[in-house]
Amino acid sequence: MMAMDLRLALTAAHVIGNLVWTGALLGAWQVASSRELPSKSAGLLARRLHKKLTIPAFFLVLAAGIARLTLDPDLYFHATHFMHVKLTLALVLIGLHHVAGARYRRQAEGTSETGALGPWFPYLVLGIAASSAYLAVVKPF
Repeated sequence: MMAMDLRLALTAAHVIGNLVWTGALLGAWQVASSRELPSKSAGLLARRLHKKLTIPAFFLVLAAGIARLTLDPDLYFHATHFMHVKLTLALVLIGLHHVAGARYRRQAEGTSETGALGPWFPYLVLGIAASSAYLAVVKPF
């Protein structure tokens, strides 16, 4: 019974971390692309959101995900194969996370006019999050 409670707790931490991580990524992007604020101020606020919300949530997702995978590696890597796709999507999101953080830093420093990654960024983040959630819930293969 204790092992099941740990698995559920880790899964819950992973899901909550993902919600905060993707939400904070989208919030920081919205701030960085704001036209109501001076560019440097928008960059400072986006960077603060990134450092205070996005990064800690990312580490929660990573730690809970790794811990959860270590409890059932055969289930995730052999019995079901969706995890290969889910982890690939996670790597893409991690890359976007790092690129966004670097862009917000440059915008905050005033060396870049905008930190926003483009109008496609929120759709890509939402698409990855939705696809990952679908894979985790439906386990299609």
